[in-house]
Amino acid sequence: MRNFGYEFQKKFYGNIRAFLEYLYRETGDTTFRELKEVLDRPKRPSEKLNKIITGPVDVENVIKGIYNTPRSPYHAPRKYAYFRIKHIANTLFLAYTGQRPQSTTDRLTLEDFEKALKRNPLNAKDDDSIFPYNSLRIVLIDLDVKAHHTGMRVQPSHFRKFFEQMCNNVLMVYPGLRDYIMAHNTGSLDVLSYDGELPSEIYQQYVEKWGRVNLVPEGVNPKNLVDFIHHTE
Repeated sequence: MRNFGYEFQKKFYGNIRAFLEYLYRETGDTTFRELKEVLDRPKRPSEKLNKIITGPVDVENVIKGIYNTPRSPYHAPRKYAYFRIKHIANTLFLAYTGQRPQSTTDRLTLEDFEKALKRNPLNAKDDDSIFPYNSLRIVLIDLDVKAHHTGMRVQPSHFRKFFEQMCNNVLMVYPGLRDYIMAHNTGSLDVLSYDGELPSEIYQQYVEKWGRVNLVPEGVNPKNLVDFIHHTE
């Protein structure tokens, strides 16, 4: 449906629902009626321009801003390194995954990442939020990085829009995979089709598209910060 205009989508939507209702009446199988509720109703495209346009250069500018943030005299070198790597990692995680910064990423703990990565890089408490939303929000307010295309100050929510725009316009990611990763349009058939796939299969599809995207700008070396934190423990 997404490959056609609104009028075609609306007609297709109505015809499919009518056909599913017909199958229900002929067979008595309630599955056909349940499928009717899964279909997403087409939305008429808005004539308003989307003011949130975030590109790779904006993500890179945020990372450079964090990396080059002057050290406060109240911060020890190790704490300063931790501050920078935490917010750089937060920015990259949001940009590469399109997760909601407040309702999703803010709730992730170190234990969640340990289960995925099988390692504990910073020896933090397991139940602490590893990417607190307000911390990044304040950092971005202080940095005041303006988006290249719009002049708007970059905010945490803009990285989710960046992920979606990259999927749609640059990487041409299959909409079902994009929505599955973003937990977006979760009732659509495209997303539900991923329920039967192995995590390794979904990961492979993701890496095929996003694996070549490098958002770490020249002159920024996060590994040096991680190494410094380990060596000063």
